[in-house]
Amino acid sequence: MHKQSELTVYKLVETGQLEIDQEGRVWRVKRRTSRAAAKPCRKVRAELMTSDGYLQVRAMISGVRHCAAAARLVWLHFHGPIPQGMTVNHIDGVKKNNRPPNLELATYSDQRIHAVRVLGARHHNVQGSRNPKTTLTEEDVISIRQLRTAGWMVKAIAKRFGITPNAASQICLGTTWKHVTPSSFG
Repeated sequence: MHKQSELTVYKLVETGQLEIDQEGRVWRVKRRTSRAAAKPCRKVRAELMTSDGYLQVRAMISGVRHCAAAARLVWLHFHGPIPQGMTVNHIDGVKKNNRPPNLELATYSDQRIHAVRVLGARHHNVQGSRNPKTTLTEEDVISIRQLRTAGWMVKAIAKRFGITPNAASQICLGTTWKHVTPSSFG
């Protein structure tokens, strides 16, 4: 994530267009239409889930889309700037849990060690549901392939399982999740 984009999105918190509550949820409380000043709107969650399961906040500012990881915005709001080379780690491994006590600063190396020692990820060849970045199980993959064989559109499958159409397509083609065959769980 580009740091400048992150700071640009955080300015929306500083100007009252977004709010971050004590549970680490980001809310849109004002909307801008074209170049007009922001006006109060119905309070709605501002985060969207990325294909790898993290929450992200997106905003159009002067015709340019800016994106920021919600966890990084929460850290910035409650703890201040994130030093160069540091990331925000979810202590419990739950990517959607952006509560301030569940976040800590870590290097990428620290995060990998945490994933292995605390969350039980394997060092090498972490595949399938044991990969800490996945939101799917092997059973989901079999279901996805069965739905595609039954004639479902890739886009509909992706929506049902909360993944991108590209990810669903790669699963159906066998490019990813190669270790999963119908006999794997039969």
